[in-house]
Amino acid sequence: MLSIIDKKLFPENITVIEVLDGKNIYLIHKNASTTLRTIQKRVLSFTEIAQLDLVDIFVRDPYTRFLSGVQTYITKNGITNIPDLAKIINEVYFINNHFCPQLFWIINLQRFCSAKIRINHINTLENFTEVKQNQQSNYNELDVYFKENKQLKYYLELDNVLYENFINKTVTFDDIKNTLKSNYNELYNDTIGYTKQICNVLD
Repeated sequence: MLSIIDKKLFPENITVIEVLDGKNIYLIHKNASTTLRTIQKRVLSFTEIAQLDLVDIFVRDPYTRFLSGVQTYITKNGITNIPDLAKIINEVYFINNHFCPQLFWIINLQRFCSAKIRINHINTLENFTEVKQNQQSNYNELDVYFKENKQLKYYLELDNVLYENFINKTVTFDDIKNTLKSNYNELYNDTIGYTKQICNVLD
């Protein structure tokens, strides 16, 4: 049975948009999703998503995205006691998909389709749209609470798999999974063991 947090991290719906040049982009929170919606032609149905052969995604630096996601979570929920929230996050790590690993989003995508994934660095967004993405904030205040958490950095290594091996490449989910297993075996066992209950395509 999935917990409340599981359902937030691996929601029962995803958003894939067709943009003006015909590409299909899977929107990931904190990865220019608002900017990408400005060039949205339409939102694909679940039936259309299941039939896709190729999906574009955008990824960004894992730790910067984490801090940005925490900041969004604080703002959306009107949180004023940041030290207490930081203590909770430092124990639970991921309680919201604004700052869970980007790889979790890719895992969730596999529940809906088996398309190849073209992994674009966020800095290449200008190749897709002239609309400027939101400027990154200064996250020094939040960095104080998280920079020493080695276990958090350990789990953010999931996204370094994307960064170090697949940026600006077109891959299958098996490519990602096999690289994770070969080069980050402990992390693979921790992650895949957890997500088997979430996504039955994992083995």
